[in-house]
Amino acid sequence: MSVRTLQLPPRLVRTLLWGALAVVWFGLPRSAAAAHVAWLPAAPCIQDEIRILVDYAEQGGILHWGINADGRRWETPLPTHQPAASEAWNGATRTRLSGPDENGRYEAVLGPFLDPAQIVHSVHFVIQWEDGSWENRGGQDYRIDLCSRRVAFSPERPTYRDPVRVRVTGAGAGAVLHWGVNERLPGRWSRADEVYWPAGTSPRGAGNAVETPLPPAGEEGVTEVVLGPFDRPEQVVTSLHAVVRWDNQWDTDAGRNFNIALQTVAAADAGLLLEGLAPGEAVHEDVVLTVRRMDEPAAHGPVDLFLNQERFTTLAPGETEVVLPVSGLRFGAHQLVAAAQVAGGAERAHLDFLYYPRIERQRAPVGIRLGAHETRTGRVRFALHAPGKHAVSLIGDFNDWQPRATPMKLSSDGVWWCEMTLPAGRHRYQFLIDGHLHVGDPYARDLEWKDEQGRETWRPERAFAVIDVGAAPFEWGRHGYIRPAPEDLIIYELYIEDFVPGGGFLGMIEKLDYIQSLGVNAIEMLPITEFGTTHSWGYNPAFPFAPESTYGTPDDLKRLIDEAHRRGLAVIFDLVLNHLDSASPFYRIWGDDYDANPYFFFDDEKDNWGFPALDQESPAMKRLARDIIEFWLHEYRFDGFRYDATRWVGWSGEKDWGAGWFAYVGKMADPDSYHIAEHIPPDPELMIQTHMDSNWDSEFRWRIREMLTQGRLDGDAFARVVDPARSGYAQATHRMIYLESHDEERVLRDMRLAGYDEEEALRRVKTGHALLLTSPGLIMLFSGEEWGEATGKVVGLNPLHWENLEQPPYRAIRENLVNLIALRRSHPVLTHGAVEFVTLDDAEGVAVYRRAGEDSEVMVAVNFSRAPRRVEIELHPDRDWQVVAGEWRDEALPPGGARFDLPAGGAVVLRGEPGGR
Repeated sequence: MSVRTLQLPPRLVRTLLWGALAVVWFGLPRSAAAAHVAWLPAAPCIQDEIRILVDYAEQGGILHWGINADGRRWETPLPTHQPAASEAWNGATRTRLSGPDENGRYEAVLGPFLDPAQIVHSVHFVIQWEDGSWENRGGQDYRIDLCSRRVAFSPERPTYRDPVRVRVTGAGAGAVLHWGVNERLPGRWSRADEVYWPAGTSPRGAGNAVETPLPPAGEEGVTEVVLGPFDRPEQVVTSLHAVVRWDNQWDTDAGRNFNIALQTVAAADAGLLLEGLAPGEAVHEDVVLTVRRMDEPAAHGPVDLFLNQERFTTLAPGETEVVLPVSGLRFGAHQLVAAAQVAGGAERAHLDFLYYPRIERQRAPVGIRLGAHETRTGRVRFALHAPGKHAVSLIGDFNDWQPRATPMKLSSDGVWWCEMTLPAGRHRYQFLIDGHLHVGDPYARDLEWKDEQGRETWRPERAFAVIDVGAAPFEWGRHGYIRPAPEDLIIYELYIEDFVPGGGFLGMIEKLDYIQSLGVNAIEMLPITEFGTTHSWGYNPAFPFAPESTYGTPDDLKRLIDEAHRRGLAVIFDLVLNHLDSASPFYRIWGDDYDANPYFFFDDEKDNWGFPALDQESPAMKRLARDIIEFWLHEYRFDGFRYDATRWVGWSGEKDWGAGWFAYVGKMADPDSYHIAEHIPPDPELMIQTHMDSNWDSEFRWRIREMLTQGRLDGDAFARVVDPARSGYAQATHRMIYLESHDEERVLRDMRLAGYDEEEALRRVKTGHALLLTSPGLIMLFSGEEWGEATGKVVGLNPLHWENLEQPPYRAIRENLVNLIALRRSHPVLTHGAVEFVTLDDAEGVAVYRRAGEDSEVMVAVNFSRAPRRVEIELHPDRDWQVVAGEWRDEALPPGGARFDLPAGGAVVLRGEPGGR
C-alpha cells in the first residue's frame, strides 16, 4: 500500500481568484520545518479509519480539523466522529498528534464516519506545531475526499448490450438519479438521448444531465433503477455518470461522481464490423468502407448506417460496401454507426474518424514571431504554436468567420502560419483548431472578451483577439526618467479595483500624485493581464500579453506607465508564470492531454491551487516566458517584475529553467530591470546563484508581526530577521521586507483582534513601520497601510476607506510613515549600513539597534512588551541627535545619551548627524 500526498485534480478551477497564489491562512505563520504530510488509505471511504502521517517534523503538534468545507468554512464533526480527547476550538476540532515513534513519525487517526446523522464528504486539516506556528499547505489546507460507496453498478463491466442496474443505498425521500453519458472532460457529461430515458425521466435545467426518479427504498434502505441497454444507433454511449439528489442535498463519490465505462465488445463476439478505416484516423476525401455481418447469411437483414446520429443510407441484405461521404462535412471529429436487428436484440458497430482538408506544409519565415504582427511589406502575419493538431484556420471579421476561407500552413516545428493583406483599422480574429475549437490568439496583445449582451465574460469561446492594423505607435514622453537604484526601492503594492474602483488605468493616473507624496518610488499593481470575469486579483491569467480590458486599453496602460515615470515612480509588473487559467488557449488547445501539451504537465506531487503545473523545463515554456518578459519590458517599458509563487515554479542553475531562467532572460533584455521573486519560504541561494535581484522575505513579516501581536520579544528571531546576513543573504538587497501585502490580514486588525485598546493598537502599527523602514532590504508597503486600513481581508474586493485619512489617529500613522520614508531616502546608512544590536532583552521585551555609517547613524529602540519600559540609549557624542519617529518627534537631544519611557508597544527612532549641522 502506498502513501501519497494530496493529488492535484486534472481539471483547472476557473473561478479561482486567489491572489499571489501564495495565499496563506490569513494571520497564521507557517512552520519552517520541512514536514511531509500524507495519509492511509490514499483514497479513503467513509467506512475507513484514516491514518494521517507526519514525517520529518522537528516537533509535535495538534491536528486542527473539520469536515465538508464550504470555501474556508469547515463544518464541525459530530462527537461520534471525533477521536477521544479531542477538543472544540472556534468551529474546528483539535486532536493531538501521537508520537513520535521509533522512526520519528507523528500520526492521528480519524474515522470511520458512519453516523447517519452527519454525511461526511471530505476532511480538512492543518497542523499547529508546539511552538505555535502552523503547517497549512501554503494556505490551501489539507483536504481528504471520502467516497461513500452508496451507488453501485451491475454488471461491473457492462457492454452496450447489457441493461445496467444502478443500486443506491441511503438516499433520502424523493431521491432522483442525476445522470449523463460520455464524459468528455471531468464533470462535463453529454445528455443521454431520449431513446434511453426510463419512464419519468426529465431534463435537469439547461445542463447536460437528466433525472430519473428512484423508487421508494426497501427495508434495507436500498433502491435501484435500470438504465439501457445502450444499443441504439441514435447515440453511442461509452460511459455512464451519476450522482443522487434529494431536495437540495447531493450524494457524490467524494465529489467525483459515480462513473462506469461501457466495455468494448471483442471482435470475435461482435455481430457487425466496420472495416477500411482505423478508429480515429484522419481522412481528406471520400472513403470506401466494408460492413461485415458475423451471423449466419440466412439471417442477414438490412443494415442502417448513421453519420453523426442521422441515417444516411441502408444496406440491403448481401450488400457489404458503402462510400463514406466526407467532402461536405465540417472539419473535425465525426462518427459512423452501423446497426442491424438480429434474433434476441440489436447489433451495432461504430467508428470515430476525423475529416480535415489536406494541409500545406511549408517552413515558416525565418524569425517568425507568434501572434499577429504587421510586416515591413504591409501584410499581416499570423502564427500559432500548436503541434499535434490536424488543421488550423484563421477566422475573423475579415473573412466572415468562414472556416475554409483562410487555412494556415504548417511548419515542421509545429507552428501554423499565414500572411494576408488587411485594410487599416481594428480587426477581431480567432483560430479554429481541428474544425471545432475556437480560441483567441494566445499571443493576443489586445482582446475583446464579452458575451452576446456586451458584458465581460469567462466563456473562452467568446475571447476574440484584436489587431489594429496601421495604428500609430504610442508617443512616450521625454522627461528624463531614471530608475531608482535597487537598494533605494520603496514599493507601493495595490489592487486597482480597491485603489480606484472602476477607474482602471486612467483612474490610477489621477492617484499618482498621492502615491508620490508618500515618498515611495515604485508601484506594483496586482496582475493586470487579461483574465475571465469582471473582477479578479488577476492571479488567474488567461492571455499573458494583453492588458485586462476592464482596466482600459493598451494605450491607457502606457499612459499610466509614462505618467508614473514622469513622477520618478518605477512600475513593477506582477507576473504569474506558475500557472495559467483554464480559459487560456495555452491550456484549451490540448485540454487534459498533458502528453501532447508542450506547456503543461501533470504533477501529482504539487497542488498548484487547482491549476495544472506549467512544464518549466520544456523549450516551449521557456520560449513563452522569454517572450512575455521581453514584451512587457520593451513594448510597455515596465521597470521589472515580481514573479508570483516561484517556490511552485522551481528553478535550476543560473539560467537552466524556472525562476533562474526568468531573471536571466529579463536581464538580457534589460540589464537594469528589477527581478523580485515571491519565494516562500525564502531561499537566499536563489539570489546568489541566479540573476534574481531580491526575494519576498516572509520571515520578516511573520516574526515582526508575531512579536507585535503577542507583546513579546524573541531576541534570536528578531536579530535573524532584522539583519539579513543572519538569514544567509549575501547582501541586503537580496530580500524585500514588508508587513502587509495582498495576502495578509491588516496589521491594525491583528492588533485589535489581539485585544489591544485603540491607542496601543495604533501605536504598534507605527512601531511596525519604524522597524520596517530602518531594517536592511528593499521595502514594500500595501495600499492603505499608510493610514492603518483595518478591514478584514477577502480574496476579492477590499475597498479602501480613504475617508479615514481625515481622522487624526489615522492621519498620524501616515505622517509617521512619511517621516520614516523621508529618513530612509535621505540617509544612505539605512540602505547600506550594517546592523549592530545594542540591546536584546527578552525579559523586558526591549530591543535597541544601531545603523551606523562614517558620519551619521540611526538608533532604534522598541518596547514589544505590554507594559511601559524605561530605555537608556548611549549616543555618539560628536553627533547632533534628533527624534524622527516616536512620542518625542522633532525633539533635539543632548550628546552622550538619552532616556525614554517607552509606552507598551512603542518605539523611538533617532537620527544622528555630524555636529555643527
